[in-house]
Amino acid sequence: MATTNVSSGSDYRESWLSLTKGDAGVSVARVTNIRDIEPPPYVIPLSLDGREALTFEPQPQSGWAGYHSDELEQGGVQVFIRIGPRDEGTQKAEVVFVDGKPGVRMVPPEVTPTTPLEIRELRVIAQSGADASSTVLRTIPWDRIEAAINQRAHRSVLAEWVKPAFAVADSMPGESLSFAFRPDPMQVRQPDLRLEVPQGYRKPDAFYERVADLFLWLAAISSRPAQELAEANEVKPSTVHRWLGEARARGLLVLPTNRRSK
Repeated sequence: MATTNVSSGSDYRESWLSLTKGDAGVSVARVTNIRDIEPPPYVIPLSLDGREALTFEPQPQSGWAGYHSDELEQGGVQVFIRIGPRDEGTQKAEVVFVDGKPGVRMVPPEVTPTTPLEIRELRVIAQSGADASSTVLRTIPWDRIEAAINQRAHRSVLAEWVKPAFAVADSMPGESLSFAFRPDPMQVRQPDLRLEVPQGYRKPDAFYERVADLFLWLAAISSRPAQELAEANEVKPSTVHRWLGEARARGLLVLPTNRRSK
């Protein structure tokens, strides 16, 4: 007969396997690297050196991610966020049967190309003696995180994992553990920020789509994305803001709010 009790710490899961035969018994410790038995998290860098990042749990009906930075690690604090769609419309439910008994299951929200993703829930876990005051909350780059998760390449992946916005977790974030650990930093390759600006006042969607892509990429790692995009293209910041306004109007730039971009 074998029973297993599991505790977690660092990147490892420790299992105590109790083996019994007749009146004799022995306990054996078995240590497994969590990263070897769980799917890797989906990583979104928030800095060029990769030391600041989001790690998403690759599970449906989750939306949970760890936010990692040098400051949090040195302070002994873990931060988890849960993302979800801002506007889900009417909530839908369906009847399901579990062990022959009827129940109700909420249908996962449909995230359309114009539905912004945003932070819906925040959890802060402090180690013994760590400072979990409002100072920690001020270090969380809310705007940069929401810019990152709304990049087209990331939204198409994350949209499959979010849960309804009204849902609130009643236990530790997520069902797995690997996404909670800080990833090894990887240098981020910066895209070419120069735009091919078409002639004429009215420009095609493809141009504004490119503007939106570059702006959101910059907005995930910089506090002045519009200014940097303007400098890279040798135009005035007001010109970039005009492009961004048109991209929003065409539904090509998706963000939770209409705050002015710096």
